[in-house]
Order: sequence, then C-alpha cells, then structure tokens
Amino acid sequence: GGVPADGNVIRYCYESGINYFDTAESYGNGASETRIGDAMPHMDRSKIFIVTKLPLEGEPDAQALVERFNACLGRLKTDYVDALYSHGIADLNLVTYAPFIEACDILKREGKLKHMGISSHGPRGDEPDAMDTVLIKAAEVGHYDVMLLSYGFVNAAEGERVLKVCKEKNIGTTIMK
Repeated sequence: GGVPADGNVIRYCYESGINYFDTAESYGNGASETRIGDAMPHMDRSKIFIVTKLPLEGEPDAQALVERFNACLGRLKTDYVDALYSHGIADLNLVTYAPFIEACDILKREGKLKHMGISSHGPRGDEPDAMDTVLIKAAEVGHYDVMLLSYGFVNAAEGERVLKVCKEKNIGTTIMK
C-alpha cells in the first residue's frame, strides 16, 4: 500500500465529490484506516463506499478474521464496511478458503459487512497462480460479490478475461494499477 493520507486530505476528497475509499489492514499497519476514521465525523456515511482488505497469510481461522475485521471497523470509526476483500490472492487454494467465507457470512449476518470480495495482483515472488486464473475461479465458485483486479496495457488480455466472466456472473469489479 501507499502512504496513508492525512484525515484532512480524506475530508477534502469527500468534499470534492470522492465517495469510494479503498484501504486495507496492512496499509500503514492500520494507519490508512485510522485516517479515514479521523475524517468520518465530517462525512455522511450513507454516501460513501468503504472497502478494506485482510491478507490470509498464516491461514487464520474465522474467529481471528472476525476479530481483525472488528479492529478495522474501530480504526475506520464506522459500524459497517461496504466490502471486505481477501487481500492480494495469488494461490488458487485460497479462493475457496473456508474461514474467510465463514467470517464474511458472520459479519454479513451481524450487519457489519455488505459485500464479500477478493483482490489479486497476480503472482509476485514465489506465489503460484496468475491473476486471471485466481479471479475467474473466484467468479465461478459463486461466493464473491465484488473483486479488485489489476488491469492495464501490460495485462489487458488477462484483465479482459476476468471482466468478461464477472459481467456474465454479475460480479462488481474495481480496477487498480
């Protein structure tokens, strides 16, 4: 993640018409979420869409994921998040990671989460699977409401394959990079 913006920058963005805020537990070790939380009293929560993300390293159980998510809510100073992504998935085995799916089901029932998602950049380092392979599988398993994908001139064909399947399956997409 990038350098977290100051709470006043977040507030300025909101006042300038930006209503989509993408953050993650790992961005600035929670500082990015905290800065959004600092601006929360100055924003109409019903008019913004907040995404946060949890990495699955160490294969946490559902309760650990729920606890980490609740810490995200505390930093964000909100009662719910619009979307929670499993963060930076580049391993097909994690697409159907049961504890993440279970945690999202719990959070949805509690009214703390609206949409379950997945993000992928594709393999980095020793990660095994390509972004399109991961996200197409995610679309086909049917658990995910939204996904975040890397898309640009370098990987246009890969991105187009993902977008085509998401359109067919009515899955929301956000583009990064």
